[in-house]
Amino acid sequence: MLSGISRLRRHPIRAALWRLVPLGSAPGLVALGLVGANLPDQASAQQPLNVPAATGYELKLPTFPTQPVELFLNVSEGYDTNLFGTESAAEPGHPDFANIFSWTTIIGPKIAFDLLPLISPDRGGFLKSLDVSYEGDESLFTGWSSEDNFRNILNTQVRGAGGPWTLLVDNTLVYVDGPTEDPYYSTYSPLGYREARDRRNQVDESNYSTLRYDGEGWFARAVAEAQYYNLLIDEHNPVGAYKGYLNWVNRDDINTGADFGIGLSKNFDFVAGWRIGQQTQARTYYSPGDSDNTYNRALFGFEGKLVPWLQLSLVAGPDWRRYGDGANSGVTGDRHTWLYTESSLTATLSPRDTLTFSNKVWHWVSASGVSSYQETTSAWNYRHAFTASFSGSVGLVVQGVRYDTPNVRNDWATSYPIDLTYSFTRSVSLSFDCVDNRGRSKIPVAVDPGRDWDQRQVFLSLRIAH
Repeated sequence: MLSGISRLRRHPIRAALWRLVPLGSAPGLVALGLVGANLPDQASAQQPLNVPAATGYELKLPTFPTQPVELFLNVSEGYDTNLFGTESAAEPGHPDFANIFSWTTIIGPKIAFDLLPLISPDRGGFLKSLDVSYEGDESLFTGWSSEDNFRNILNTQVRGAGGPWTLLVDNTLVYVDGPTEDPYYSTYSPLGYREARDRRNQVDESNYSTLRYDGEGWFARAVAEAQYYNLLIDEHNPVGAYKGYLNWVNRDDINTGADFGIGLSKNFDFVAGWRIGQQTQARTYYSPGDSDNTYNRALFGFEGKLVPWLQLSLVAGPDWRRYGDGANSGVTGDRHTWLYTESSLTATLSPRDTLTFSNKVWHWVSASGVSSYQETTSAWNYRHAFTASFSGSVGLVVQGVRYDTPNVRNDWATSYPIDLTYSFTRSVSLSFDCVDNRGRSKIPVAVDPGRDWDQRQVFLSLRIAH
């Protein structure tokens, strides 16, 4: 789906693997998370993430009124060898958090509602589902209590279908009750500091909505997407006593447009589309710079099933940007053309084996302010079901962020996640997850030192459903 394929929406993750999904959950990445961390339920962890046109995940809720509410309790205990994602010493006069290790406890409930029967008891109308879930996560860091936080996640999904029309509305609202002061970095990697940033006090919201009409051998689809991040942190000019203080600013991306598809076979379509959007980046009180921009994006690609066992979505096209504010812009020149590409693949190799791949390359305004950068994310995941109760997966995730101006940076991180999950009953399951993260800069250390980092994380998670 154009601009929705493996949609990297900002779906929050309570455990350390949050950095692997920059804006949300991509096919192949959802399976990498921890039980009680980023999965809506254990069933989704053991099944391939078939995202027809990448709708993210689908909540499987019981039928009202026999069981209108589903309850979950998730408990995770883990160990992190590099809590702040840096190997550089802090600024003089501040605590040194390079290579800080910590035990981490994550505990929280989840409650999911099927609200459709309140509107349509017989489920006979246009609306087919109205699902709402709330998840709360308390994260506690032994020996570093200043990083403790409580994450609140409210997700709403609406699906409708009638005649040739189908509707999808998917909205996630996150409030993190966390620290309001940021760390003091001497040097850092933007891929390393993401975990610390996402523990801070903030409100985030993402929405993805489509309305589709299917004709004979063709379809038309209206699309709207929004991502909004409001960092509720204290802001300081990083000079003098605040040298090294890292401010994170508010930012958002909003776009809308339409897709048109022509059937090449029964389940496989050629798709072309257009997006009109804008990105805004808040200014710090001590600097006039930002990378506000508007864009037009042409998209061409394919979506559907090439063969019964292979689900493919692929789109690419030029992204025409116009940046404002002249000399205060975070890029050189006010007009640029970038490449945008997004894809996902799910191969069901056998009833027990699933291979997933996702990729996205796009331009985004940075959370640290003033800059604009290209972000790349690629992820492979292979999952095997040893038995009906026992499954495992291995993966590879590669992320890159390339800044051009005013700071020239080229940082990359590679992650190798492993997961083993055993379901004792339908209601009780246990997972073991570990991941090795390696951050490297492609700019020589002599030119830009202190940007490399290593991190290893291990989590044991228990999930109980009722």
